[in-house]
Amino acid sequence: MRRGIVLGGGMALGILCLVLVGLHAGEPLLYSPASDARADDHVNPLALPAITGDRASRVVPLIADIMDRPGPLVLNIRSKDFASAARDLQEYRNTLANLDTLVIQLDLTEGELADFRRASRENYRVLAELLNGTERWTELETLEVRFRESGDSGMVTSIRYEGETLKRKLQDLYRDYLEQDEVILSTGEKFEIDTTKYRASIGEFREIVSSISRQQEEKAGESQSTGDSPLALWVSPDRASFGQTILMEGQLLQVNDSSRGGIGLFVDSARIATLQPGPEGSFSHAYRVERDRPGSHTVFAVYDGSLFSSIETFTIDPIPSELLLSPPRVQGGRVRCDGILSAGSGPVRGADIGIFADGKRAGTCQTGEDGSFRAEFRLAPGTYRLRAGFEGEGFPLLRSESDIHEVTVLPVPPVADDGEESRPGPDPVALLIGAGLVCLSGAGAFYYLRYRRHRIYLPDLSIALPGEPQDESFPSPDEKTPSLQIPAGISPEIPLPAPASGHHEMSLSHLFRRLRFAVSKDAFFRYPLSLTPRELCTLCRDARIRDLVCSFARGYEKVMYAGQRPAPDEEDRMRQAYHAILHFLEGTSH
Repeated sequence: MRRGIVLGGGMALGILCLVLVGLHAGEPLLYSPASDARADDHVNPLALPAITGDRASRVVPLIADIMDRPGPLVLNIRSKDFASAARDLQEYRNTLANLDTLVIQLDLTEGELADFRRASRENYRVLAELLNGTERWTELETLEVRFRESGDSGMVTSIRYEGETLKRKLQDLYRDYLEQDEVILSTGEKFEIDTTKYRASIGEFREIVSSISRQQEEKAGESQSTGDSPLALWVSPDRASFGQTILMEGQLLQVNDSSRGGIGLFVDSARIATLQPGPEGSFSHAYRVERDRPGSHTVFAVYDGSLFSSIETFTIDPIPSELLLSPPRVQGGRVRCDGILSAGSGPVRGADIGIFADGKRAGTCQTGEDGSFRAEFRLAPGTYRLRAGFEGEGFPLLRSESDIHEVTVLPVPPVADDGEESRPGPDPVALLIGAGLVCLSGAGAFYYLRYRRHRIYLPDLSIALPGEPQDESFPSPDEKTPSLQIPAGISPEIPLPAPASGHHEMSLSHLFRRLRFAVSKDAFFRYPLSLTPRELCTLCRDARIRDLVCSFARGYEKVMYAGQRPAPDEEDRMRQAYHAILHFLEGTSH
């Protein structure tokens, strides 16, 4: 009874464990510090030095490589080896991408190395424009010589004006490059990285800009010696910021009524408008500052493709931007973010906005005509800190970030095709694994119970063999225990033929081996050849054939270990016991 209770309890506990395993089979990760740790108690202080050291060993070589790239790149630009400079620029870009990938793999937060990555990306933009501008300057020098030889003074002037624009642009690029020095060099000192190549790139950059400025000033002096132009141009104000308007107006002093052409207005050598002069040759245009780089810009006008005005300049100053993010809304497993980007007194149109969840980019959107934006994306269940960010690229605006909002995304059941919410179906893989475990457990339990029951509840096979003393440890004849029923055709009183003289030990050894295999097979013993006679008797301690087995074992021990030759009646009792045991275990076929 007690054994049945223990066995039933064990089976119930096993089924409960299988059910719990099946519930988590589809999502086996129950806990991880990276996803579930929200408090300081989850931090393992002993692991922090190892983690920090491993991160530094992987990040520092990339930082050193990024700091070394600008040196040879600027040197190739100065020597006008533009093909090699283009390859260096591509390698610089790939290295920056490798750093971004490594930061994501190491799960670094947005604040770690954020300033260095931002400064490096700004340097990449500056160096890319330096390469393009220097290459264009070389082309302009070749074109100027060609048109001067052909006598096309209009094209020569146009080329010189474009050169003036390039000169001012490269000067602004040099100032932008210098603005990144503090961040780049401080990062190098922090990680003990050699900054010699980066410092050399600053000197090479300055030499490029100085050389182009000197050449352009010489060309401008030659142009001014020809006298004042009949096409006048005025720009006001000379400084502006995002959202403000710059008035560009002028007058054509010599108007030919018979062939009046249009006046082209150029900002940084790019045509922004074509104007028709009034009756007195006057013209005007309101230029709104919006998608312009900060710094100085050039303006000039061209009449009829040959008459040029003087070059006027204006400066655009960068101003702060303001980014507002409304509290995000979570519905159906998706997160919806709304906000607005503004600067000065007006909205910012066509700006790229990034949405970040726990420092990692989760979505990107663009502002509309009123500066508003909307982003919708899906996040895995969990709690996140969301914010919006604007980098200011393409605008004379400083970067900005919104306030941080904390949102919780709950698991949502899938939606059926008809639009109604449906409960998630069971995972087929989990069901297959669970069913296999249950089947294996059931088969094992059935096999165990069947043969265990067969071994435990054997009928009473105890018999009183002639001349064999009874063991007092077994039930007495007075107890209600069924006695052995000798099968038909097998009588313990029938003497069996004795083996020839000198072969008793061999015959009894053969009988013992046969008996050992039969009993071991019934008792589920895996190594029957290792059983001694006494161990064989002990193995049958719970079976009712114990008396027969032990009787044979006692006689066999005297023959094999004591060297005694059994008496004929004792050998007959051993053989009768052997035949009775084998008849019960294997039937009449033994």
